[in-house]
Amino acid sequence: MAGKLLGIFAALAAAELAGFGLAGAVVFAGAGDEGVGGYAVIVLAGVLLTAASLSVAALLAATAVGRRRVRALAGAVVVWLAAAVLLDLVALGLASLLPSGPASRVLILSVIVNPVAAVRTGALLAVEGTAAFGAASLALLRFTGGPLGAALLLGGSVASWIALPAALAARRLARIDL
Repeated sequence: MAGKLLGIFAALAAAELAGFGLAGAVVFAGAGDEGVGGYAVIVLAGVLLTAASLSVAALLAATAVGRRRVRALAGAVVVWLAAAVLLDLVALGLASLLPSGPASRVLILSVIVNPVAAVRTGALLAVEGTAAFGAASLALLRFTGGPLGAALLLGGSVASWIALPAALAARRLARIDL
């Protein structure tokens, strides 16, 4: 399974890098080298999110072995919708009902447990710093002890979303008779 995941990841990352590289060349030709570092962060964020999504897809596929493909595809769509939209909406709704301190903790927790939010927040903090979010990023930085702590926490979250679902998928596949 690890070989298949690495092969699929290599193909997806190559396609992403080709697309980002082509777009980056167009931007570079028009704007010069200003913002190259920020662009590289966005490219890295895309590749990391691809790895996390692929790992979750492996877990979904491993749990759907022997079931209908339509159910597995529906599960993937639900997971994507939850990660990309619903978790943020729930966190923002809950935070709007709470006082400032608990609301900040809810928002921080929602960023840590959601790979899409962790990648997005990490990329925005890397590119724009604390100006990207205002009070929310300041709460994250206070909670983590500064930019290094925030980077480590968000990086650990994304690394967990890459490693844990893949490990669970491998475990699941090892237990079933294919």
